[in-house]
This record gives sequence, structure tokens and C-alpha cells, in this order.
Amino acid sequence: MAQITTRLSPIIRDRFDRYAAEVGLDASELARLLITREMHVRRLEQLAKKQSKLSGASPKKYGQRKLTAHFHRAKKVAEFGRYAVAQRMSRAAAARAIVEWELHERWLVRAFAWSPKKVSEAYGQARRTRPSPALRERCDRGAQMEE
Repeated sequence: MAQITTRLSPIIRDRFDRYAAEVGLDASELARLLITREMHVRRLEQLAKKQSKLSGASPKKYGQRKLTAHFHRAKKVAEFGRYAVAQRMSRAAAARAIVEWELHERWLVRAFAWSPKKVSEAYGQARRTRPSPALRERCDRGAQMEE
């Protein structure tokens, strides 16, 4: 099985484990999901800049904890590797930036909280408002023409 491994400080790794549990995944599954998402949204360059502000330099190897995202296809890992290199990052550094930014952004929690019902309710409320005078006039004219 192909994989992407990064090293995180113990504090970041603990936070990521708790976050993964909060969304009902294990850390490896969540890491794979976030990496897959990144391959679609392609904002690694911006994440790298933001990540360096959040956590400073990459953590020292002593005391770090591994996080491994397992992929079913080696092609996906190679694609991510090429993408990371194009951003002047290693796969591990890119994965670390993605993980650390998700802890700040909490995209997945917000995605789970979103509901299409809220959108349709808002749309329904907008439809129940009074029509504009111009629209009312056009409707009245149309009704008169039918008579």
C-alpha cells in the first residue's frame, strides 16, 4: 500500500488525533482525506506561507510523532509528490502543512455542519416575501390578458 508519512510535534499530533475522533475518523483516514482534498483545491503554496506563521520552523525530529496516510494507489502518492515538489516542498512537509492548517481551519467540521435544508429554508423565505411592484404589475397584466 502506498503511503505519505509526515512527522508532527507531539502537541500537534495529539490535537490531530482528537480532531479526527471528533469527525469520526482515525488520524490516517483524515490525513488521506485532507491530502485528497488538497489535490483538488490546490492551495498548498498559500498553506505553506500560513503554516510557517502558525508553527514556525519544522519541528525537530527528536520527539516527533509519525502520521501516515495510506493510499490504495501508488499513482496518487506520486501525483501528490510531484505537486509538492512543484511548490518547493517535500511530500512530508506538504502533508504537515495541510494537517496543521486543518487544525486551524476546521474545514471538515464545518462541512459536516452545513445543511442543504438551511439553504432551501432561506430560499423559501425569500420566495414568501412580497413581489416587487413591477413584478406584481406584470402578473396582473398577464392575468388580464388571459381573461
